[in-house]
Amino acid sequence: MRKLVLLAGLALAVVAGAAAANEFAAPRIEAVPVPGDAPLTLRFAVSNPGWLLAVQNVDFACVPDQVKGRDAKGDVTRVHGTPFPLNVGIDLGPRDSFQYTCPIQGLHLPTKVERIEAHVEMSYTRFGRRAEAHSAELIWDDQSKIWVPAR
Repeated sequence: MRKLVLLAGLALAVVAGAAAANEFAAPRIEAVPVPGDAPLTLRFAVSNPGWLLAVQNVDFACVPDQVKGRDAKGDVTRVHGTPFPLNVGIDLGPRDSFQYTCPIQGLHLPTKVERIEAHVEMSYTRFGRRAEAHSAELIWDDQSKIWVPAR
């Protein structure tokens, strides 16, 4: 009987620990792959892994790290885009998920885009404190024409 109680207590502790880890985990930001997507539109989704607590006052910034392609003359060009803020100020409830799009903008973008490397930064409030999260590096190229995580 003692072993059964001990095993049940251990199992309960493991479940409680896993649940607490979800509550304290940062929101997840992932690419939303849409076949044939336009290169200068980054689609992404954000989700709250918690079961009990909301993530509040969520804001984003889409950051184009590098845009590669060809200019009007056909010359190869590589530029950094301009970060695009999305001040949405939403609350993300437990187990909620939302999708967003943001434009890839910047001076001197290539006329023909061949590859884009970007990421999404997020600011949010949880437990009364401001925190940050970010996506993995995301890539769009003219072969796949979808946004995917870099490998």
